[in-house]
Amino acid sequence: MKIYDLLDRIGERRLERYRLSPPRPRDTRMLVGSLFFLGYYILVFTMLKIVVPESNGPLVRDSLLVLGPVVGAIGSALFRTDVKDEIAATNTGAAFRAVGEQAKATVAAAATTPPTVDGLRDGDSVTLERAPDA
Repeated sequence: MKIYDLLDRIGERRLERYRLSPPRPRDTRMLVGSLFFLGYYILVFTMLKIVVPESNGPLVRDSLLVLGPVVGAIGSALFRTDVKDEIAATNTGAAFRAVGEQAKATVAAAATTPPTVDGLRDGDSVTLERAPDA
């Protein structure tokens, strides 16, 4: 294959590769979370290397303890899988489809059920009488 043929077919190969495995969209939340995660550990390692004055020790410890759970939540959000969300979405869709089918079945049953003899028809009237007090 000549170099010109190779260069001419770059677009075709890229389209074929994207067809087989489409590229994931860029997510800015992932970037921000990763930078926060990285920044926290850079801060921790920096604090290990420098000498913190004795009076600032509790302040540094408390600030790192406050940021720790936040970093943990960000880390779990970064590395979680979306399988649970997909299963929940599938189950919700199945539930809505079942409710729709139930509504259709109810309408069909009401249309095919003959009216009862005791039932009211158009033009019938209802009068209410008060029972005598005993």
